[in-house]
Amino acid sequence: MGTSKSEFKLHEFETIVCCRICRHAKVQLVLDLGEQPPANSLYKDGDNPPSFVPLRLGRCESCGTIQLLETVNPGQLFSKYVWLTQTAKTAVQYAEVFADRADLVLRKKGLSVLEVGSNDGTFLKAFQRRGHKVLGVDPASNIGEVARAAGVPTVSDFFSAELASKLVKESGKFDLVIARNVLPHVADLHSVIDGIREALSISGVAIFEFHRADLIMEELHYDSIYHEHLYLHSLQSIENIASRYGLKAFDLNESPISGGSFVVYFAFDSRDESQSLIAARAYEEKIQVNSLKSWQNFSDLSREHIAKFRSLVFRLGSRQPP
Repeated sequence: MGTSKSEFKLHEFETIVCCRICRHAKVQLVLDLGEQPPANSLYKDGDNPPSFVPLRLGRCESCGTIQLLETVNPGQLFSKYVWLTQTAKTAVQYAEVFADRADLVLRKKGLSVLEVGSNDGTFLKAFQRRGHKVLGVDPASNIGEVARAAGVPTVSDFFSAELASKLVKESGKFDLVIARNVLPHVADLHSVIDGIREALSISGVAIFEFHRADLIMEELHYDSIYHEHLYLHSLQSIENIASRYGLKAFDLNESPISGGSFVVYFAFDSRDESQSLIAARAYEEKIQVNSLKSWQNFSDLSREHIAKFRSLVFRLGSRQPP
């Protein structure tokens, strides 16, 4: 999907040849952070060190989606994972808020809930406590074991349209499909959104949560740029990909995750749009969140901040920066 090869080999990466969303041929470079090892590439003395991969941020000339220009083998990044949601107190507390908000929107007892990228099941446990039937999907086999041991049914696999069809045959359609902090990680995003469309009941609701591009841009969250995050999604780019599969946004909340995220609610039918959704769209338009000029400015400010920080670190260490 927009890469130069059809398959990955272990520890390899691919450079995209077109936009991951609209397939436009030109994705402009906006920030080059050099070659870096993929995130969480931890190793012990005596092990082979991880390969270095270019970390370059680009913008699609056509749809404006902000995205990485390289894709690391997803199996290398996600098949064995080190992050457990339950280790973050904020996330555990927020899971209860998230489930309460979903209940207010759906207003139905005994929901069937599917979470894509469910990690250790922390958020699905909150739905279980409210009497809902849950199923998680997560590619990390080690974390799937943790979730299942805690009583959260979990499929250890990469979510896709093909897997969604299989799950629907086994369990039927779902009232609620959740994708929290997962859409920015997905190379084949079309297959994932198509899978969500396939899994969701005709009257159901899909909830997408993602780190806000406007905050990344305005607050210089350049530390959130790493190989797991293939996109810096805005509300605009999320609505763009969702609309291609018949999903229409109707509500929006904010969350504390990742330094500030949007939680957007989608359905197949047209529903009254909340003021929070309308206001978020208007603000993104005001600041031109996906424009080339905005991200070139972000790049300049990030480089300036990086240089100042490096200078401070070396000065404190009584060394001259290289």
